[in-house]
Amino acid sequence: MRHAILGAGGIGGLLAGALAHAGGEVVLLMRPQTLAEYRGRITVESAVLGNFQAEVPALPILDRDVDVLWVATKSTQLEAALALAPADRVGTAEVIPLLNGIDHVALLRNRYRNVRAAAIRVESERVTPELFRQRSPFLRVELVGAEAVQAG
Repeated sequence: MRHAILGAGGIGGLLAGALAHAGGEVVLLMRPQTLAEYRGRITVESAVLGNFQAEVPALPILDRDVDVLWVATKSTQLEAALALAPADRVGTAEVIPLLNGIDHVALLRNRYRNVRAAAIRVESERVTPELFRQRSPFLRVELVGAEAVQAG
């Protein structure tokens, strides 16, 4: 599957690394300031997934077709970050938000065609633009209607 991750903080970086390590085609969408510091390789130190590195390219704006857009920004940065994932480029991809609260779901559904409610339970931090540390003994993503989403 082809994944785009909007938000390269603790959640987005961990998710990007894990998906790429599992063989998914992944691209990170980053603001120019963050992109300038990023070298294209993620290191994950995880109590659940183990330690590994994965090549993950990054872009300032989505320029390719994807199957899933994972939204992992801070809620206060969501509206500005959406410019990195234009609705016409996202098209019919599944949009899966991993933000606190529920107010963002309506905002995303007004912009994108296929938004699926989701929740993530994890403690993860971005140590540097390339290093993500997950020390908690839990990591769980729950999706509404998950039976319809293919793993990959």
